[in-house]
Amino acid sequence: MFNLENISVRELFQIEDEELFKKYLRFTDENDGFYIKPRGIFAKRKASPLVELTCGEVANIKLNLANPTFDNVYDCFEMVFKVKLNTYLSQDVVSYFYALNWIKENIKKLVEREKNAFGADPDPLLEMAGVKRLAAFGELNTLISIAQKYGKSPAEVENWKYNLVFALMLQDKVAGEVQHAYNELKYGSKGKA
Repeated sequence: MFNLENISVRELFQIEDEELFKKYLRFTDENDGFYIKPRGIFAKRKASPLVELTCGEVANIKLNLANPTFDNVYDCFEMVFKVKLNTYLSQDVVSYFYALNWIKENIKKLVEREKNAFGADPDPLLEMAGVKRLAAFGELNTLISIAQKYGKSPAEVENWKYNLVFALMLQDKVAGEVQHAYNELKYGSKGKA
C-alpha cells in the first residue's frame, strides 16, 4: 500500500528508520493524500462513543493525544476499543490508522463542541483579575465546579459520563446568562440594586 507494507502495530513501533516511520505517519495527516478516513472499528470491536465515556476518560484521551507516546496512544485504544495490549499490537497498521484517525477526529469534534458551547466574549474584569491562571488546571476546573454544586468530590464527578458533565456545565452557563440578562432588565445595565 503506497509502497509500504501492511505491517502489524507491533512492527510499526519497532521501526528504527525514522524516515520510514514518518511515511507511515502520513496516514494520519489530513492534509496529505495518504490520509486514511476514520473508522470506528478496531480488532473487530466497535468504538465506544466518546460522549458515553466518563469525563475522566475523555480528559485523558485529550491529554494523551496532545502528548502522543506509545503508552498514551495505547491507553486511548484501551478506553475507546476495550482492547488488551497483545490484541492491540497484533492488529494490522491500516486498521490501526483507521481507528486512530477516528479517535482524533471525534476528540476534535468534542473540543469544537465545547468551544462553541462555552466560548464567550472575554470579561475584561475577569481577565484583569487573572482568570487565565486557572487554565493551568484544565478539566479540574469543571470537576470542582460541578462537585461543589452537587456536594460531591471532584473524583466522583470525574467518573460521571462525559455527556452528563457537559450538559450540566452548559445548563449552568445558560442559567448564568439568563440571570445576568434578568438582572440587567430589572436593575438596569449598571446593575444597581
